[in-house]
Amino acid sequence: MIWFFLSVAVARDIPSKALPPRRRGRATYLEHCAACHGERALGDGPLAEVIDSPALAGRLPREGYPDLIASVLHGQGQMPAYSEVLRDHDLERVFNWLNTLDPDTGIDPKADDEDEDEDEEKEENASRGDEVGENAAEVPAEGAGAGDAVTGPRPNVEDSPEPEKEQ
Repeated sequence: MIWFFLSVAVARDIPSKALPPRRRGRATYLEHCAACHGERALGDGPLAEVIDSPALAGRLPREGYPDLIASVLHGQGQMPAYSEVLRDHDLERVFNWLNTLDPDTGIDPKADDEDEDEDEEKEENASRGDEVGENAAEVPAEGAGAGDAVTGPRPNVEDSPEPEKEQ
């Protein structure tokens, strides 16, 4: 019985599909770059007051990607090195997303389309009962009463012994 609950809990956190490359590029940028370069990549992030942060929105020539990747991975001037947390393909997604932004306003013209797609996907998942949340890891403890649940880190299913097969 516990195997059923464990498999359901683990399966609930598996996304139905990966984010599209543009959205992954945006998410990576917001996580690692926006503090200096600003949310709209106009060089106006919170740290731009103390360091020189160039505007990036719509300004990265594709033929310059290899040099830009090297600068980001290994650092250059005030730019810290990100080789421990980012890879070439992550940066290409970021650069591709940055080039969709308007160079003057930093606005992403496709952002509204993506928000609509995300809302539709959430509605579709909810109608199927596939909602994934932070509390999806609740697994009833063995021997627990009807309403009791134990939350916390997921058990490593790979290290658990396989259930005995009936012969």
